[in-house]
Amino acid sequence: MGRHYDRARWLWVLAALPPALFVLFFLVLTVLADPQHDDFCFSYRFVEQGLISIRGFYGEVGGRIVPYGLIDVPAAISQATGISLLSAYSLTMATGAVAFLAGCMAAVARAWSRIRGLPSIFLGLVFAAAVLGASTSVRDLLYWLPGVACYVPPRDRLHPDFG
Repeated sequence: MGRHYDRARWLWVLAALPPALFVLFFLVLTVLADPQHDDFCFSYRFVEQGLISIRGFYGEVGGRIVPYGLIDVPAAISQATGISLLSAYSLTMATGAVAFLAGCMAAVARAWSRIRGLPSIFLGLVFAAAVLGASTSVRDLLYWLPGVACYVPPRDRLHPDFG
């Protein structure tokens, strides 16, 4: 019984290796993530006006509050810690990439709650690799803050009483 269990365990580890390396490649690349023009504009606005600047944008541009809040996180980290904006941006993106992987693992664990251990890890890695592989823009998915956040309908379209 023990020898068969060890063999099956090694097979799961070997099967999980390709998707794990594929996902790890993208996680390592978050170190090279760099802000785009929107990120710099919002970072400057954050330094000048603080987080309250989002409130005006919420009404003006259409209610996409999550990306506007998320886009200020690197500037807030940079200002609070004294590290460069680029380092804070990479740190934020690495955190988002790890959260993405954890979300994939949690989704698999919830969808197949009877599967535990190495098979569950294998399925979670395969799911994350499939999402990355099928993504039309991995940059938007993992390396650009507004692409990471979900976009919601504009404020005035959420409910008729909002207008």
